[in-house]
This record gives sequence, C-alpha cells and structure tokens, in this order.
Amino acid sequence: MSIRSLIVERLKLMVPAFEGRVLGVVDLVAVQQSYIKAKSCYIWRNKTKASPNDSLNFLNQIIQTEYAVLITTKNEKDHGGIDSSDVADDLCYQIFNALAGWQPLESSFCMSYERGQNYFDRNMLFWTEYYSLPRTAQTSYDSVDWTQPYPYHPNYPGAYMMTTDVAVQTGHPVYINAENHLELACAESLPRAQGFGLCAFPANPGGNVSVYVDGFISRADWTPITGTLFLIPGKTYYLSNTEPGKLTSTPPTTGYLLSVGTAIYPDTLDIEISQLIQLI
Repeated sequence: MSIRSLIVERLKLMVPAFEGRVLGVVDLVAVQQSYIKAKSCYIWRNKTKASPNDSLNFLNQIIQTEYAVLITTKNEKDHGGIDSSDVADDLCYQIFNALAGWQPLESSFCMSYERGQNYFDRNMLFWTEYYSLPRTAQTSYDSVDWTQPYPYHPNYPGAYMMTTDVAVQTGHPVYINAENHLELACAESLPRAQGFGLCAFPANPGGNVSVYVDGFISRADWTPITGTLFLIPGKTYYLSNTEPGKLTSTPPTTGYLLSVGTAIYPDTLDIEISQLIQLI
C-alpha cells in the first residue's frame, strides 16, 4: 500500500467528522465541479525534493516527499452561528493529531507539519494542509535501499544507529551494555535499568538499529511492548521492572523508576526519557 493510501486510511479512522469522505486526487474533478459534500478531504503527493548526494562513490541522500491534505467545507454559518473557518480549524487540529509524528511504516521516519493555506470558490472554503515525510536513499552496488537515517545525521539528532546483541522490535526499550551494544532494558536492577531509548524498527542479533532518544514513535499494535493493543492517550509509560523490553503505564514500586514518554495517541508515544530514580 502506498504512503498516500495509508494517509487516507488513517484519516478515515482518526477524523470521523469526514464520515469516510477521505479521497484521492482523481476525485478532485468532483471538487472543481462542486459535486461535493461539506467536510470532505482529498490527499495527493504534492512534491518531492532531495538533499545533495554527500558521497562520491555511492548514493546517500535525504528524500523529502510532501503530501497535500485538502479540506472542503461550506462557506457559510450553521444554525449555531459557527462559520466555515471554525469548522476548518477544528478539522485541521484533528488532522494534525493524526499525522504529525506518525510513522506510516515501521521503517520510516515520522511525518511533520509544513504549512497551510486557504482559498474560496463559490460557496465553498478550501483549506490545504501540507505534511512531509523524509526518507534516506542509499545505494549498495546497484540496488537502492530506503532505510533509517545513518548515525548522527544533523537533521535527525534524536536517532542513533547501534548494534544490538538481541532481537528487537519497534518500540523496544534498550540499554547499552559493557560492549557498547544494545540489550533489552528492565527497571529491576542496574545496568539494565539505564534505558537509553526505543528501537525505531526491528533488528536481529548482530544487526544495526536506530534508537530514538527523543521525538515520536508509532506502532499499529503495541501488544509486544505494553501488553495492550493501544496506548492510553495522556498516560505516562515507564520501563517495566518485571519484563525486559516492556513498558507499563503503572509506575514500578520496586527497583528503579524510569519514565520513557507520554502517549499522545492510541498508536503514538512522545518519547521523553527521565532521570533514573532508585526506589527504596
């Protein structure tokens, strides 16, 4: 499924006010002819740009793709006195909560907000929001691999590439062992309680994985990490003191206390790793 299609499905799920009217660029013909209903949304890939290649011998670029999200509402006040700009503002807020910081794929970066603009046509208000999704393009021999950023890229300071000694999944909390490799963290005792960050994608033992120490991380299913399908928005999540590689919304009472982040959406965690506290 394309990134655009994933965005369409996410907005259908996360913005119920559209009542499923989240469509593609082909449907813009209906928009131009005004054969539309209020509170509709249209998604298309708007433009792509790339950073300069920073290697002479192989390809290594940041590819930034921008997606347009067009909102349509009637340009009039409803019976309650709420005009179309208020309706559009509310829809923009819901779309922001759904897309900003979301990872469409477990191997991709998070989406970020770029800008918005409006225009009027007949009795309709059109507001377009723009979101971008960066990826890295790298070549090894004659193949292209879309991957996570290489270590310490200046545009992504919250991600570090390290070698793992154990199998990890997206969202697994990890610590750095004596060999400067990663293992699953656990708040039971030191040094495992010294959680370093959360894995950005799956990796096998001996493989390299990006670890996020800041920013946002998303999973469609958090069961392997928290034991529940979804996160609880507003809840703080802590490193488990009973199971390595697990997070819990219940603060541990023994061992060590390390808060890892706060859920901002059922599938998205805002990573904010606290100072480690020993519990007495």
